[in-house]
Amino acid sequence: MAEMRQRLQEHTDRLGDLKMRTKKLSEGVVDQREQLCVKIRTLSVASKGLDAAHSNLKVQLLCFLSLLSSMDTVSTKPKCCKNSQGGCTK
Repeated sequence: MAEMRQRLQEHTDRLGDLKMRTKKLSEGVVDQREQLCVKIRTLSVASKGLDAAHSNLKVQLLCFLSLLSSMDTVSTKPKCCKNSQGGCTK
């Protein structure tokens, strides 16, 4: 009978240990999930910022290319330049 009690107590102790480990692991998973959510939001904001910067650079590049294509081949000044010192009037 004493042996059965001892085995039952050992089993109960193991179950208690497993319960504590499971609780700690669950808390760790919750913490990691929260951290991942923050990282995902940060990446989403960064992605939107990069999209805006990409669009802005695209517009600037198109303007630059347009300016280059409109340059007068003789004077190498943009056609929009009206004064003799090369300053644009637009």
